[in-house]
Amino acid sequence: MLAGWIVFICILPSILYLSGINLGYTGNVHELFEIQTYTSNPPGDIHTEYTKWEFVHSSLELIAFCTAIFTAILALIYFHITKNIFIPVISIVLLFSGFLDIFHILVAEQIIEGDVDNQVFLPLTWTIGRLISAMIMGFGFLILGNLSHKIKSLKIVVIASVFFGFLAYLIIHFSVNNTYLSKMIYSDLLISRPFDIAPIIVYLIVGGFVYRYNSHNSPSYFSTAILISIIPYIVAQIHMAFGSTQLYDSHYNIAHFLKIIAYLIPLFGLLVDYVDTSEHEKIQTRKAEEARGLIKESQNIFSHEFRTPLTIILGNIPLLSDPNDMPDPEEINDIARDIESSGRHLLNIIDDLLDIAKIEAGEMRFFPQFISTQVMIQNMLSEVKVIADEKKLQIESNVENIRIYADPTHLKQILYNLLSNAIKFTDRGKITVNVYQEESMVVFEVMDSGRGIPKIDQEVIFEKFRQVDSSSTRQEEGTGLGLVISKKLVELHGGKISVESELGKGSKLMFMIPVEFHETEIS
Repeated sequence: MLAGWIVFICILPSILYLSGINLGYTGNVHELFEIQTYTSNPPGDIHTEYTKWEFVHSSLELIAFCTAIFTAILALIYFHITKNIFIPVISIVLLFSGFLDIFHILVAEQIIEGDVDNQVFLPLTWTIGRLISAMIMGFGFLILGNLSHKIKSLKIVVIASVFFGFLAYLIIHFSVNNTYLSKMIYSDLLISRPFDIAPIIVYLIVGGFVYRYNSHNSPSYFSTAILISIIPYIVAQIHMAFGSTQLYDSHYNIAHFLKIIAYLIPLFGLLVDYVDTSEHEKIQTRKAEEARGLIKESQNIFSHEFRTPLTIILGNIPLLSDPNDMPDPEEINDIARDIESSGRHLLNIIDDLLDIAKIEAGEMRFFPQFISTQVMIQNMLSEVKVIADEKKLQIESNVENIRIYADPTHLKQILYNLLSNAIKFTDRGKITVNVYQEESMVVFEVMDSGRGIPKIDQEVIFEKFRQVDSSSTRQEEGTGLGLVISKKLVELHGGKISVESELGKGSKLMFMIPVEFHETEIS
C-alpha cells in the first residue's frame, strides 16, 4: 500500500510536466552566461527567471539537508532505547548525502570560495554523492545487518559521522580545486547525463541487499522504508540521466524533489519504529510494575494463608505437651479439630502449588473414563452441603443425565473449586448448578446470589494469585489458585471457562468441555 503511494508520488511530477506545467528553467543557460560575460546588466526577465529556479534548487537542497539532520538525531535517540547500532549508522549515510547537498550549495552560491563552473560542479557532486551513499548503504546492510546485535557502543556512530562528514568535505574540496573536471551534461545525446547511469545500477544492487536483509530478518519499519526509498532514488536518477539537459530545468528540479521524498521515507519509517518501540517500552514498564504489584499481593496472600494455620497449630500444640496439665477431653477434641483443619488447609495450598507446577511443566496426567453427570453432581453436592448448611444456603441443581468421557478426578476438582468459591462469597440465598449439552459440548454452570465481581476484576480472576481482595486484612481465605487451576484443567480438556457477574446480585461461572475427552495443549 505504501509502496503504491510512493510510486504515485514519483510519477506525479512527470504527469504535471507532460501536462504542460512548468517545473523548471526553460531558457538557455549557456546563452545567459554569454550575456553575463559581455554585459554586466543582463535583461531583467531572463536573469529573474534563472534566479527564481536557482532559489528553488537551493530551497530543495536545504529541505533535504534538514531532513537528513532530523533523521540522524532521531536515530541517535532511538539507539539509546534499542542499543541497535544499525539504524544510526545507516542514518549517518543519509546525513553524508545531506552534507554533500549543503556543501555544494555553499560553493555554488559563492558562500564558500571556489572558481568552479556550476554546469560541471553541481552535476558532478550530485552523481558522486548518490553513488557513494548508495555504495555505503549497501555495505551497511551487508555487514552491519549481521553485526548490529554484537556492537553496542556509540563510538562507531561518532567515527562514522566524522569519517563521512570529512569525506563529503574532501569531495567538495577536490571538485572546487580541480580545473580538469569532466563535462557532465551532453544535451544533444539521448542519455544527457551518462554518468548518472552508474548510481541507478548501484541502487538496484543495494535494493537486492536490503531485500535480502529484510527476507532473512524480522524487518523493522526503518529497513522496509529504506527499501521503498530506493524507488524515488532510481526515478530521480532516471530524470537526471535521460531528461535533464541543463541546470534547474524541469527534470533537474523533479529529481531534487524526489530526493527529498527518498529522505523522508526512512524518516517516516524511523518515526514509526520509534513510536512502536516507545509503546513497547511503556507496555513492558507497565507489566513490570504489575509484576511487582503481583509479587506484593502474593506475599500478602501467602503470608496470611501460611501464617494463620501455622499459628493455630503451633499455638495449640503446647496445650497438649504437658501430660500433667492436659485440657478437658472436650477441649482436646476442639484442639485436635483445629489442628486437623489447619493442616488440611496447608495441604490444600501445597496441592494447588504442585498442580500449577505440573500443569505449567506439561506433566499433568489424565485418566479419562465414562462418567454420568447426574451421579457425579449428586456426589459433589453431598460433599459441599455441609459447608453450605453452615451458612444456611440452599443448593439447587438442574442436571441432564449425560454420559461424558473425561478425567473424573480433574472434573471434580474443577467443580469443587467453583462450588466452594460460590459458597465462600455468598452470605445468603442459594447456589444453583446447571448441566446440559450443546451439540458436542457439555456445559456446566455454577450460579450464586453472592456479592458479585466488579467488571474490572472479572478479567483477572483467572490469573495466578489474583483475588478481588488480596490485602492482608481480607475476610476470606484462599491463595487465588483455585480458578487458575480450574481454567487450565478446562483448557486441557479442550474446553473454555468464563464468568458473568453483576455487583451485589451474584455471579455465574460457566465452563464447557467436549463430550469425549481429547487432551489439548495450553499456551
